[in-house]
Parts: sequence; structure tokens; C-alpha cells
Amino acid sequence: MKKWIMASVFIICFAAVAHAEEKGWTKEKYVKQTKKWAEHPTKGFKFNKAKAEAKFDELDADGDGLLTAEEREAGGKNAKKAKKAKEAKKADKGDGMTKNEWVKKRMEWTRKDPKWNPSKEKLEAKFDKLDKNGDGKLTDDERE
Repeated sequence: MKKWIMASVFIICFAAVAHAEEKGWTKEKYVKQTKKWAEHPTKGFKFNKAKAEAKFDELDADGDGLLTAEEREAGGKNAKKAKKAKEAKKADKGDGMTKNEWVKKRMEWTRKDPKWNPSKEKLEAKFDKLDKNGDGKLTDDERE
């Protein structure tokens, strides 16, 4: 068990650096890479394919069959957080964010940082200022 914890830490540390890919790793690639790390001459560990596949499933927060860099970095400990971040990123694309979505997201941030505590009214006013075309949605261009 201790070796698997160490192996997981080793994998997570190198995952961010090694093979950064835009779409993510498949289960097959993850298992292959885990086996490669297991064979390391000084930091190796006993490879177990079933455990590697189970670890992939644990890390794949959104269950899409691909491990993104964010999911690998989260290391399973923050899998729900990674999933939420990925969903927020998807919602942030395309048509833009509505005022309610934008304010809600910022209100969540205020709970995490008590030093930054704007009122809902101030956030709504900021949204209106940023929404240059007045369509009620903020696009990436409007936020820059």
C-alpha cells in the first residue's frame, strides 16, 4: 500500500511535466506510462495493471475516458474540484456567461477569500460594465 501511495505521488509529480497533451491521456496510455515508471531503476515499484486501471478511473473525474493535465495534477484527491473546474470552463465557452452565472461564480470565490468580499450589487454593476454589447452575456473578448 505504501509503495502504491509513493508510486501515485511519483506519477502525479511527473504527469504535469511529461507528455503534456491537449486532449488528455487514454486509459491505455496511462497504464503504459505507469508501467514505464514502475520499471524505473531506482524509484520503481511493483506494477499491477488492475490497480493502474482503477487509479485511472479514480483520476478521471468527469468519466470521459481521458485524463487531462488538471485531472492528473489533482491526483484524485480533488477529483470533484477538477470536474467542477472543467464544467465551469465548458460553460465559459461559446455564447458566454449570463449575469447570474458570472455573479454566482464570483460569489463562490468570495467564500474562499474573505479579503475579497464585494457585494452582489457591485458584482452585477461590474458585469453590466463589462457587457459592452448589452446582450446579457459575457464573452471571452468582453472580459479582456
